[in-house]
Amino acid sequence: MPVGCNLYFSNDDINKAKASLKKGRNYYAEYEILPNGMEVLKFEADLFKSILKNPKHPNFKVVKDWLNDQIAGTETVKQEYREKLPKAMALVLEQTPDALGLAVRVPKYRGKRSNAVYDNLKHKTKGDAFAYEILGTAAFIGKRWVSTDGTMLGINQRDRIDFGVKFQARYDGASSDLEDQPRRLTVEADTCIQRKREVIGIDFKYSESGEYGSYEADQLEGVKIAILTGECTEFNFVTNGVFSKGFAKAVAQINKELDEADLDNFEILGEDHEKFRKIRLFEGVNFSGR
Repeated sequence: MPVGCNLYFSNDDINKAKASLKKGRNYYAEYEILPNGMEVLKFEADLFKSILKNPKHPNFKVVKDWLNDQIAGTETVKQEYREKLPKAMALVLEQTPDALGLAVRVPKYRGKRSNAVYDNLKHKTKGDAFAYEILGTAAFIGKRWVSTDGTMLGINQRDRIDFGVKFQARYDGASSDLEDQPRRLTVEADTCIQRKREVIGIDFKYSESGEYGSYEADQLEGVKIAILTGECTEFNFVTNGVFSKGFAKAVAQINKELDEADLDNFEILGEDHEKFRKIRLFEGVNFSGR
């Protein structure tokens, strides 16, 4: 798997980068032509990371402005997030330099390719919500947060993190053990944490008002199927504010169904599991900018 941050741009972006490179300004980047004729800007992850970590670096402002512009796109990113994004991105790259969805495109295993960080940096459509996915991920690196039910979660030193990973959520023709299957084929984790014998999905829910209440029953059913079939060990919803009572109630119902599931019908879990893990809610998760 290649190491680096390979980001696709428009022809205008490429031309501007070439001009900048000729002036010696953006020496952290280079461009190349792929076999299919597409031109690619290639960022060397270690150097890109070192620039973002050092505000005194001569290219820091150029890279910071570029990063914020790519994430904001046609929307806006509030100033607090714009100031914190360089450190957050540096932490993420330090944790996993070849992260899927960030440094490497997520493979198209099932259905439509996920619209992850890698592609969002190209399409520029997310604003604050997209920025929060990166900031929220960075908030978990080296720090443990407590869920609404008292469970702790953090990203440890040896954990791998990827973005936009999809879990299978529907099995046509499956037995009655998989009742209430969703219409969707997959559910997507904004961030996926992988550690020994564990695959942990996180869906970040940014709220401008401070309370997040929107949810899709079909997504929650898909998460349940993904946990039952071992696609992921656990799944978490994370917000910068708080979840509404309606959101929490819907998750509680899915957790009740997981708790009542018959373990004997799902041997994929392994002998070390006594029961299925619940979907957790984490509130007030914000990156300090450390």
